Amino acid sequence: VPFSFAEFATAMDNLLEPQRGFGLETYLPGASSVGEMEIRSSMQIMDAFYMLQDFFKLHRVKNVDDLSTALIEAITNAVYHAMPGQDGNDKYEKGQVIEELPPDETVLVRYAADASGLGVSICDRGGRLSKDQILYWLERNVSGSG
Repeated sequence: VPFSFAEFATAMDNLLEPQRGFGLETYLPGASSVGEMEIRSSMQIMDAFYMLQDFFKLHRVKNVDDLSTALIEAITNAVYHAMPGQDGNDKYEKGQVIEELPPDETVLVRYAADASGLGVSICDRGGRLSKDQILYWLERNVSGSG
């Protein structure tokens, strides 16, 4: 079959309850290989990216370089765009050096593999970024308009 019934059920659940649409456990409930990194400063963004790159290479993913833009963008957005400042705009400016993020602003990057696939979860601690925001920023960078 061109799809698995488990993937179909997950997709249907996400349509019915969109807030559950993201999350590593949703897609890889039986993952045996799980790793994670907590990003506590802007200097760790590239460390997380290289960790994910190594994970994909370990699992023989072809064209890992094609994922680079999406991975870096997703991690960067979680660090710089998740926290609003007092005026309601982003607290941090993209490219700003952030020496240490407060504990409630760190970003958790997790990756896992099971028999059917691989997954990555990039989560801002407060869950402040919406699915629409994340997909908007990714599309801008993948399409070249951002």
